[in-house]
Amino acid sequence: MNKFIRKNWFYLLISVFIVVNIIFFVNNNLNKKAKAESSTQQESSQQIQAIIPVENSDFYNRPCPELSLTSIDGEQIDLRNLIGNVIILKFSRFYKRDLPDLIFLEHVAGNYKNLGVSLVFINSLGRHYKKEIEKICSFISPVVEDQGSIAGLFNASFEDTIIVGRNFLIKSKYPGFDKRVIYSDIKRWAELDGNGSDDISDENLESQLRDLFYFDVLEKKEKPLFDPTLNKKVIITLFTSICTGCEENSRIQLLKDISSGMNKKYQTVFLFGIGNNEKNIRQYALLNNWDKFPISIGVIDRINPAQLSNYYELFEFNVDPRTIIIDSSGTVLFQEFLRNTNSIDEIFFRKIK
Repeated sequence: MNKFIRKNWFYLLISVFIVVNIIFFVNNNLNKKAKAESSTQQESSQQIQAIIPVENSDFYNRPCPELSLTSIDGEQIDLRNLIGNVIILKFSRFYKRDLPDLIFLEHVAGNYKNLGVSLVFINSLGRHYKKEIEKICSFISPVVEDQGSIAGLFNASFEDTIIVGRNFLIKSKYPGFDKRVIYSDIKRWAELDGNGSDDISDENLESQLRDLFYFDVLEKKEKPLFDPTLNKKVIITLFTSICTGCEENSRIQLLKDISSGMNKKYQTVFLFGIGNNEKNIRQYALLNNWDKFPISIGVIDRINPAQLSNYYELFEFNVDPRTIIIDSSGTVLFQEFLRNTNSIDEIFFRKIK
C-alpha cells in the first residue's frame, strides 16, 4: 500500500485537488441560488407592501391629527371641518414623474366630490414654489407646504397616500401608488359598491362628446371634438395624464398604427384631462413623433365648473387610458371598461362596421 502511494502520489494529489474544487464550485452555486431566492422574495415582499394598506397598532384606526393648514394660495384648510368626509392626504415632491399619479387622484376625488371625498396635496419638499407648480399642472385641490412636521405626525414619507374615513380615523396608508388598488379603496370608503365607476349610458355620453371642446396642442387652437363633416368614425382615447418621461405604452403604439393604416376609416384623437399642462403634452408628442401621424392631440381645458361632475363621468378609473369610438353622426359604437379592455387590438378595429 505504501509502495503504491509512493509511486502514484502525484496522481492522488491531482485527484484530491479536483475533488476539492468540485465541492467548492457546487457549494458556491448553492449559495448564489439561495441569495437570489432570498432577494426575489424580499423584492416580492416590497412590491406587495407597496400596494396594500399599512395597518398596524401604531397607525391604523387611530384618530387623524386635527390640523389647521394653509395652502400655497392662502386657502385655510381645517381638517376638523372635513369630519364626515373621506379625506385623501397625498404627500409628494411634485416632480414631473409624479404628476400622472397626482392628476389621477385629482380626477378620482373630483368624481366623488358629491359623495364627500376631499383631497389635500402636501408638498413634502417644504419649499415655496407656486410658480413652478403652475408651469407643469393646475389643481383644483389645495396644495400645502410641509417642513416635515405634517409628515412626522403621520409617520409619512414623500410618496405616501393616506385615506381618512368619515369617522376621522386613519384607514389606509400606501407607501407606493397602484392606481387600481387606491381607487378601489377610495371608492370603498366613500361607501360605493367597489366594482368600478358606474357605467355612463351611451345617450349621456353622446351628449357630452357633442358639446366637448379641446385645445389642440399641435395646431395651437381650440377645436370641437365632434365634426360631422369628416364622415369618419372617431377613435377617442382619454388619458387622465401621462408620464412625460416614460416610453409609450402598447395602447399608444397600437393607435398610431391604426391612425396611419386605417386613416380612411378612422379619425384618431388623444385627449388629456384637465390638470395637464399643454406645453408638456406638446413636448411629449413631438418627442415621440406623434405629429408624423394623422392624430389630433388635445387637452380638455375649457370646462365650466358647473359641468365638472359630468366631465369626470367620461373617465373609467380602472382603465387609463380609455378608448371610446363614435360614428360620424355621434352615435357611440364602443365604450371601454375593465370588462372589455382586453378585446382591443388591431382585429377589433377592423371588425367595427
